[in-house]
Amino acid sequence: MIKSNRPNILFIMTDQFRADGVGQSSFSKTPNLDSLAEAGILFTSCYANAPVCIPSRFSLATGQSISSLGINDNLGVDLNPHQIYWTNMIKDSGYQTAVIGKTHLHRHVGDLRDREHLIKSYGFDFVDEIGGPRASMNVSSNMTDLWDSKGYINDYIEDYQQRFANK
Repeated sequence: MIKSNRPNILFIMTDQFRADGVGQSSFSKTPNLDSLAEAGILFTSCYANAPVCIPSRFSLATGQSISSLGINDNLGVDLNPHQIYWTNMIKDSGYQTAVIGKTHLHRHVGDLRDREHLIKSYGFDFVDEIGGPRASMNVSSNMTDLWDSKGYINDYIEDYQQRFANK
């Protein structure tokens, strides 16, 4: 392994996460996130670029406003694989890049691993993507395969259907 004086970069993006969701609040204890925040840079006055997931993620990836992107909702759309994003620039400067979790940078349909080429075109070397809480009922990923192998997938689907039966 080659040693470098460059800093490691860990970018964590969450959905539906409030500022009081970390620390020693009455409902959560997050010692690992707290430690990362103390040792790194913590942005305490941030706002999402959009009130919904996909436009906000596209805006962050491109550096463009949602009005210039023309995306206002979470309907299926793919980020352009031929554009250059900040993640491409980090990769091109010699960093190894990875994305783990929900990206919503492309339509979440079928088996997400079949669309890994899109995520790699956005500048990621390693991809282990999931569909998120709603989409995981309808898409396949390493995570849903693990749930299936352990006998959890049917319980997950049943639980989800019960929770959202009236919505």
